Amino acid sequence: MSDIGYFKDKSGPSGIDATQRKPYERLTAIKSAIKEINNGDYYKLEGWDPNYILSPYGRQLSRVNVIGVLTQKNMTEDMELQGINVDDGTGSVMLRTFESMSIFSGLEVGDVIQIIGKPREFNQTRYIVPEIITKVSKDWLILRKLELERDLGADFQNTPSKINITQPPQREETPTPTVDNTTKNEDTSATNVFDRIMSHIKENDAGDGIDIEDIKESINIPGCEEKIQELLKLGEIFEVRPGRVKVL
Repeated sequence: MSDIGYFKDKSGPSGIDATQRKPYERLTAIKSAIKEINNGDYYKLEGWDPNYILSPYGRQLSRVNVIGVLTQKNMTEDMELQGINVDDGTGSVMLRTFESMSIFSGLEVGDVIQIIGKPREFNQTRYIVPEIITKVSKDWLILRKLELERDLGADFQNTPSKINITQPPQREETPTPTVDNTTKNEDTSATNVFDRIMSHIKENDAGDGIDIEDIKESINIPGCEEKIQELLKLGEIFEVRPGRVKVL
């Protein structure tokens, strides 16, 4: 595979010259994993033929449909938004627009979003120019992972699924509530433990997540660490930063 930033000739691997294609042809948005966008070969074409990425799975991506978690807002020194980062568990990619920033209005770190857009490359950096951004349920993130496992096969199934979140700068510090550890439920069934972990995070999260060590101390049952890791893999919670988690 060639290095990122190497532009192929205008015919591409199909050997079809750009002049043979119809102008203004509407392209299908292909359900894609972010690692396909980051690890594929970028083809820059001429004429009406659109640029595209040839993914490691042999798929030609000119227009993509991606579902992921908004992990970071990219701000200027004047605290003006200039783009966002999205992570789907296989990788992270920036969304950039050269028009109005209103397409990012109403989005917050931790939101699960669906993006329809075109992958691009500049100075060896991959990004997506979004056409449509829609907030969706976290269930769609899980469903998309299953769809990609089905479509891309065993190699994709081995992809680690871990999303790291970077919170935007906070103008004011919010005090962390005091945790009362005096009452403990002794039911240690898996479902109950999952519920207790998620309830503890929701009740005590002041905005920047909860330390895993705090959860383990508060729940105080054998195997709590393993249950937290299972919730991370299921996508029910995510890491704000190493060792600190939030409910999705």
